[in-house]
Amino acid sequence: MTATRKRTRRNADDAKRVILDAAEARLARSGPGGLRLQDIAADIGLSHPVILHHFGSREGLLNALNARTISQLKSAMHAVLDQATSPRRELIDQVLDNVFSAFDGGLAQRVAWLGADADNPPGSMSRALSDIVDLIHGGRLIYAERVGGALPDPEDSRMLAFMVTTIAMGNAIFGAQLLGTTSPANHTAQLNHFKAWLARNIQFYLQASMIDALPSDLPD
Repeated sequence: MTATRKRTRRNADDAKRVILDAAEARLARSGPGGLRLQDIAADIGLSHPVILHHFGSREGLLNALNARTISQLKSAMHAVLDQATSPRRELIDQVLDNVFSAFDGGLAQRVAWLGADADNPPGSMSRALSDIVDLIHGGRLIYAERVGGALPDPEDSRMLAFMVTTIAMGNAIFGAQLLGTTSPANHTAQLNHFKAWLARNIQFYLQASMIDALPSDLPD
């Protein structure tokens, strides 16, 4: 007798999560060209119409992957950015660690592949990241008002967010080659050295842009 595979009944949220997990796995193996709904359905024992029921189309699935990718980045930053974004060094170190770790976990490849897919709406990634910029800028405004410093320019906050996310994404994809590291331990040491250098420069810039005083004169 041939054993039949018992199909698990799932609620809508669970079904969407399983489909998105399978789509991410396909994306990791094959890039956006591997995101065929029939193949994803076969991977998890569903029928193609079930995916269409939950996402409407391949473009709908891509949009959901896009939203999930951005949500993962936001989750990595929220814990520290819910505080006022001040020039405190430990806060800057924590933000950098969270962002670099998020991109190292496969986020960089998903951002790159989803952004390159022809079915993804143009500009969707930049629009989705705009609320992260708003979060950063809001924290800077709170701190500037608290210390009586000059209010930061929103465009300046956008450039800071762009710089950090671009560096973290580049490290996740090309970091070992660009740093010339020969082992995981060596790469970790070099990367930590770079992140400390980057944090010092961001700290100095934030201090200089917020208040006309020496860095040591600023409150925490």
